[in-house]
Order: sequence, then C-alpha cells, then structure tokens
Amino acid sequence: MDKITVSAKPLHEVLVAITGPAHYLNEIRALRNPPFNTDNPINILLAEYKTALDSSSKGRRPRRFASIKTDAVCGRPRSVETGDSCGRP
Repeated sequence: MDKITVSAKPLHEVLVAITGPAHYLNEIRALRNPPFNTDNPINILLAEYKTALDSSSKGRRPRRFASIKTDAVCGRPRSVETGDSCGRP
C-alpha cells in the first residue's frame, strides 16, 4: 500500500499544527482523549489509516510494528549498536 485517501480538513489541521507554533500541536494532542476526542483531527486520520490498512491487508497476515525502546534517563530512543541513547560510554 503506497497511497491512501484521507480527509483534507483533518490533514490540513495536523499539518498546520506540525509546522506552526508548538502549542498548536500540543493542543490537538491534549484533546485526543475523552471527552474531547469526537472530532480530533489526529483521531480522524488514524481511523482512516487503520481502515485503509485493514482493507488492504484482507487475506494477508497482519502487520506487526516493533516498539521503540527508550532510555529511562533521558527519554531518547536507544541506539541499536550500543544500547544507549544519552551519550554514555
């Protein structure tokens, strides 16, 4: 699956939030959870993506996404080579 169709308005809202001031993105992220999540653009795009993924993978084995482990001290993703992300030897 290379391309999917999503709603223009939620996509526009998310792109404006990503490219705008940090508080735009923080606001829509904070409003993702109940009771505010009815028309949150992130939730709409995720639902449309999930629907497209489900419809394209019918009859196929479901995809599994690897979780990214983060360092407990600094919160950055761990390096594959060293297992460290905070610059420690």
